[in-house]
Amino acid sequence: MEESHFLHELRTRVEARGLDGRIQPLVADMHALPLRSAAFDLIWSEGAIYIMGFEAGLTHWRSLLRPRGWLVVSELSWLTDHPPTALRDYWREGYPGMRNVADNLTAASNLGWEPVGHFPLPAEAWTIDYSCPMQARLPRFRAAHPDDPDAQAVADMTEREIALMADAAGICGYVFYILRRVQGGGASERG
Repeated sequence: MEESHFLHELRTRVEARGLDGRIQPLVADMHALPLRSAAFDLIWSEGAIYIMGFEAGLTHWRSLLRPRGWLVVSELSWLTDHPPTALRDYWREGYPGMRNVADNLTAASNLGWEPVGHFPLPAEAWTIDYSCPMQARLPRFRAAHPDDPDAQAVADMTEREIALMADAAGICGYVFYILRRVQGGGASERG
């Protein structure tokens, strides 16, 4: 896999600060990370666990942490049990594994994690930090790919998501889950 612009920039900043012995950017398949078991005290993941699915990520990453290690992960979650139909249908198709906070905390406990805390990110994290910059880039993206129906479909999907999420505060959003690995409590360790 080729290193992205973002990882190249990270590598440059790390080297400039003399931290290249402590931070190693890595391009790898999340389902098959080339990392040894019990190698870390902390895993921090923002907006990425959905690639594997919440439970699969919790299960896989657990083995990478030392006993009593920490996992801090953000996950798109329902903040209400009764979302509007259009929003519910959109996420049912786009992320069928999306659940409410209580169900995510229960899943974490069942998989050998101690939920230490959780909090929703403010709506501005979605709007100001994500959708506004994305919306500003969409015209350039569309212009760069005028004859690519797949690219135009991605732009259409992105515009629909931005429109639906504009009024989603308090209904759904990213929630940070702070979890601690329970010694001997994971499903794989139970048998």
